[in-house]
Amino acid sequence: MLITSNPNQIEYKTEELHISVLGGINLTALDRLRVTLKVNKLENEVLAIRHNVDLYNDIQVEKLVRRIAERLEIGTIGIRTELQNLIALLEPYRLELIEKQSETPKPIIKVLSH
Repeated sequence: MLITSNPNQIEYKTEELHISVLGGINLTALDRLRVTLKVNKLENEVLAIRHNVDLYNDIQVEKLVRRIAERLEIGTIGIRTELQNLIALLEPYRLELIEKQSETPKPIIKVLSH
């Protein structure tokens, strides 16, 4: 479940993990999905991993999966699946934000004369 009530801290909760996207997502660079993630088990909010990663970079994601598995002592397959699910939810959310941003009218700037 993706919780987007605060665009600067997007929450994703699964049965086992709580993943926060700290600082939101970049709306300009569509060729990458660079985010700062905070990952912890639901039952242990204290032990958390914070990591800056490009979710479109497979090598970075694999390193993150291994780091999370080691630190939180859970299996890599579940972590990998949940990160893929998170990406699948973040992509349409980002496109929705971009569409909303383009719909907002630009302010009219009036030039004052002397």
